[in-house]
Amino acid sequence: MAALLLALLQGSLLVSPMYLADQPPEGRAVQGLLVVHQGTPGVSRSIGRSRDEASGQAEALRERLARGADFAGLARARSEHASSRIGGVLGTVWPGLLPPALDAVLFEAEVGEHSGVIESYAGCHVLRRIE
Repeated sequence: MAALLLALLQGSLLVSPMYLADQPPEGRAVQGLLVVHQGTPGVSRSIGRSRDEASGQAEALRERLARGADFAGLARARSEHASSRIGGVLGTVWPGLLPPALDAVLFEAEVGEHSGVIESYAGCHVLRRIE
């Protein structure tokens, strides 16, 4: 029993570091907008839009951002993610925490830059890298 407990503790993130390299990977702070569709897991049946309609709505939001709209205000008004209440701020993420398509865009973006529409299992996203 003691050996099992010791093995569990050694594998714990509280005891062992998550990254064993000299320098942990650099995180990125991000804001996001999300538009869901019928195929999004866990979405209410009352959402009647198709994947193409969700992509079109996300593209319209991206165009508004390109014309200078405030990301936080747009997130509060139009995003369907729980973070919409706080202006779409998702916090800091590290490589591998987000779906690969989102990671690829976020870790190439400059601070202040927003993405195009990115589709994932969760819906259609527009991301913005923040400080």
